[in-house]
Amino acid sequence: MTVLVAAAFIAGGASSTGAATQTVVPRDCVHEAVEPHQIIITCADANFVLTGLKWSHWGRKSATGTGAAKINNCTPSCAEGHFHKYPVSVRLSSAHFCRNAGKTQFRRMRLTFTGKVPAGIKRTNSPKIACPPK
Repeated sequence: MTVLVAAAFIAGGASSTGAATQTVVPRDCVHEAVEPHQIIITCADANFVLTGLKWSHWGRKSATGTGAAKINNCTPSCAEGHFHKYPVSVRLSSAHFCRNAGKTQFRRMRLTFTGKVPAGIKRTNSPKIACPPK
């Protein structure tokens, strides 16, 4: 398993500060959010999800936070596998205006496992986050 994907998307709730004036990230694989509580790394099957995210910084150009990665071991198959949690830190950056969303959103995520690293995954990964489709 490798981390992933030009279409990594984010799920969670918006903060009370309002998404209209802040940089956002896609949530639920379609909509945008500010300071999401959960990030879905694999939209197709949700076998890799960041949960319990707490943001220490959320700005126009970057955001940093910590949480846990819940990853399905897919043994013997993903349908029969079990989820395991791993502590992570997350940094969002590379804010760009997405015409389809009509908003500025983060386009890069730097995900670092801060404890044990799951088998087949690098300690630090930097997937690009695509703008949402029309």
